[in-house]
Amino acid sequence: MPEDVDPSGRKEMQAHLKLGSKGSTSPRIYFLDDTQGITGRVIVVYIGPHLTNTKTN
Repeated sequence: MPEDVDPSGRKEMQAHLKLGSKGSTSPRIYFLDDTQGITGRVIVVYIGPHLTNTKTN
């Protein structure tokens, strides 16, 4: 995470897109829409397997 968005370099990401599904793999892309914020950008922070959450087995 760019420090101009969050000085800690960390931010909770909930917005994501499912890129597809092959077997049990469902890769995701997590992003922050900061187009109306300080950077004016969409910031991609993670591309990979679905992250662990409270609904993960």
